[in-house]
Amino acid sequence: MKLKVKIIGSRVHEVGYRYFPMTNAINMGLKGFQARNRTNGKDQEVIALVEGDEEAIADFKDLVKTQKPEHLSMPRYQTSLLRSMGATL
Repeated sequence: MKLKVKIIGSRVHEVGYRYFPMTNAINMGLKGFQARNRTNGKDQEVIALVEGDEEAIADFKDLVKTQKPEHLSMPRYQTSLLRSMGATL
């Protein structure tokens, strides 16, 4: 199962919002982590894709919604489960 996470805010680039979920994904044993930065109007976005079993994906989803890199405000999140193994960013 794959999970796509979109982290949205006025300042989410170059402050650890790619490194933070990547480190946690590795620590949780999740595979296939990918992330990229994107700008959408005035908002910055970090889009991450991670793969794992259903329980690990649920745990990761909860983690990214409740924790953040130190000293940063909490951004908005959008998540979607992707059942296709060919899903990309």
